[in-house]
Amino acid sequence: MKENKIELSGFLIVLCLPVLTWSQEPQSLGPALAKAAQYCQRLQTAVLEFSCRERIVDIFETNSGKQVSSQFRFLYKLVEDHAQVNENRFLYNRAKQTYEAAELPETIRFFSRFGVFLPIDVLSRENQAGYTFHALPPIRQGNRTILPVAVNAQDPHRLFSGGVIHIDLKDGSIPRIEVASHSLRNPLYLEEGSTVEDIHEYDVIHKNLRFPSQTVIRMKAPEQPAPFIFNRWHKTVFTYENYRFFKIIVKNELSGVEK
Repeated sequence: MKENKIELSGFLIVLCLPVLTWSQEPQSLGPALAKAAQYCQRLQTAVLEFSCRERIVDIFETNSGKQVSSQFRFLYKLVEDHAQVNENRFLYNRAKQTYEAAELPETIRFFSRFGVFLPIDVLSRENQAGYTFHALPPIRQGNRTILPVAVNAQDPHRLFSGGVIHIDLKDGSIPRIEVASHSLRNPLYLEEGSTVEDIHEYDVIHKNLRFPSQTVIRMKAPEQPAPFIFNRWHKTVFTYENYRFFKIIVKNELSGVEK
């Protein structure tokens, strides 16, 4: 197991509890979690090297009703080398029409990192034991059946405290994650009493692995009496497109043969 992948998405992974709790659930939940664990194993042991275009739109509205937004475009690269995974971003220079190494803009309030590995944090075999699961009504998407599963951490102090994870019953892959807690670039930006939505979508499929297509982080601040002016809400949208896959090696869990 690659230890670096266990904490890549910004969530703290602690030792698992010994008992996996499924409660009184439909028979489909157990097989779905088993398939999801197999999928996470394939993702965790895969060798990945790819790039894509990442577009970040940051927008907020104050109590006065004024909306302020900013937009950035990056060349995003993820490279795995000798069991180490590096994530790099190059900011697009409009004047030069090229991508350059640069510091991340300070105006971006929230940030998403290593999103491709987020399913591992909850659904890998070693991490499932730290959560309870409750199946929700299945959803039909074309010829696939998606099982939404409500997830709650048995330890309330875990940073990934809960949410809803969608499991594809055909192959155990994860097309969508709605997390109750989130990965923040600067936690000081989270205003006290705020509510946060953090939704990750994985609609890009290559070699039966899913890659991020969009992430939306939205914070709604508590109402403040005049004359105090606070952000009424703040939303950051990450869109991933124009993927280029340089090296994707997936190991067969049973035979160990790479394909």
